[in-house]
Amino acid sequence: MRKIFYKLIPPWWQGGEKQSMGLLLHYRRIWVFSLLSSLLASLSPLIALTIINVNQYKKSFTAEIVYPINRITSNTRRSLEFFLEERCTALNYIAHENTFETLSDQQKLSVIFKNMKDFFGGFIDIGLIDSKGIQRTYVGPYDLKDKDYKNQTWFKDASIRSSYVSDVFMGFRASPHFAIAVKCGKKDGDFFILRVTFNASILAQ
Repeated sequence: MRKIFYKLIPPWWQGGEKQSMGLLLHYRRIWVFSLLSSLLASLSPLIALTIINVNQYKKSFTAEIVYPINRITSNTRRSLEFFLEERCTALNYIAHENTFETLSDQQKLSVIFKNMKDFFGGFIDIGLIDSKGIQRTYVGPYDLKDKDYKNQTWFKDASIRSSYVSDVFMGFRASPHFAIAVKCGKKDGDFFILRVTFNASILAQ
C-alpha cells in the first residue's frame, strides 16, 4: 500500500536544495487541489446515482408492501360498510312498518326476527326498547327482557339519532358484541328503539 502511495506522489514532492520552501508548498497545494477536484468530479455522479437508486428502491419496496395492505383494508372496509348498511336498512324498514304494539308482541317479534335471520343472517338477537330505556320485548339466547338501558352509552346516542351503530362493547351479556339500533317515533310524540346485535367475531370473517 505504501509503495502505491509513493508512486502517486510526484518526484518534486520531497523538494530539493535548489527549490525554495515557499515554491514547494505552492506546488503541493496545486497538486492536492487538482487531485481532490479530479476525485470529486469522478465520484460525484456515482454518489448521486447511488442516492437516487437507493431512494427509488425504498419507494418501490414500500409500494410493494403498502399497496396490497391498502387494497385488503379498502375491500374489508367496503364489505363491512355494505354489511352494516344492508342490515340497518332492513331494521329501519321493520321499525317503521310495524307499530310499537305489534313489536311488543313476543310471538310477532319472534316471527319477524326469524325472517330477518333467514334472509340476512348474522343476527344474535333483537329487542324493543321504550323511551325510558326498558327492553319491553326480546328475542334471543340471553335473559335480557326488562333490562334497563337508560344509562348505556349506546342508548343515549341512539335516542338522539335516527339510526346508530355502536362500537364493540361487553354490555349485560359479558361478551364482545356490537349493535345496530334505529329510532322510530310514535303517534303520541314518544319514541321507541328497535335494536339487533352481532357477535364481534363476525368482523373477522
